[in-house]
Amino acid sequence: MGQYWMILNLDCRDRFDTLAKLGETFFDGYEWMTRVLTEPVIPAPLAVRADSSKSSLGALALPVEIILMIFHELKDVEDAMYLSIAHPTLEAIGATHLHALRLAEHAPWIGDRLVCIGDYAKLDDLPTGMLSSAERAEVNTLPRSGDSKEPNLDGFAYHACKDFTRYLSKKPFGATGMAFERMRDPDRSRFIGMHKAAYGADEWVLCNLSKQEFVLSRTIKDLTREETTGPLRDGLIGFGMAQGIASG
Repeated sequence: MGQYWMILNLDCRDRFDTLAKLGETFFDGYEWMTRVLTEPVIPAPLAVRADSSKSSLGALALPVEIILMIFHELKDVEDAMYLSIAHPTLEAIGATHLHALRLAEHAPWIGDRLVCIGDYAKLDDLPTGMLSSAERAEVNTLPRSGDSKEPNLDGFAYHACKDFTRYLSKKPFGATGMAFERMRDPDRSRFIGMHKAAYGADEWVLCNLSKQEFVLSRTIKDLTREETTGPLRDGLIGFGMAQGIASG
């Protein structure tokens, strides 16, 4: 019969439970996983022109610390983009916060603890120290799944983690609305560019922080004998497969 498998993010409490059986899914491309683990290239802020000092900000000619506080109140990436695009000085001041919002949207799994488990996975199957003592205690309090009479990770997945496929299927970014329509063409292009996840064609490295192992994107190229675009490629074997190998 075999087990059905899923990927758990223990830090974000996400589960991706549509892997089916291992033999049916291992050679899938996993482009989505590459994206949620890859930090996009930071777009360079517009150069602050000589005539774009804080004095031209009008009511927003405030101390930098106050402007940063305003940015930090913006939790939605598009809101921060609208404020940034209003003036080159604002874009320069808010660049770090805007990138953090972009990172949370495009690559929410960076640096988190990930594990691929089957239906019958138990606590003792995890690497030593992967769960804190508090998390292990939490698993013990959750309902068991299936016919299991002891705590298992399948129960933790369905009672403590949220379905990550909702994130993957959410409506894509769309630059619409009155504010966008009133922008000048250069500002519209800049606005769209702020949100786009660009990866570049340089060498990329996938790191397994727990096992202290890594794989280079050029290795995937050598294995497949096909060109890659940064960390991404089309086909059955990509960085996604390397992720499965590196986390095994």
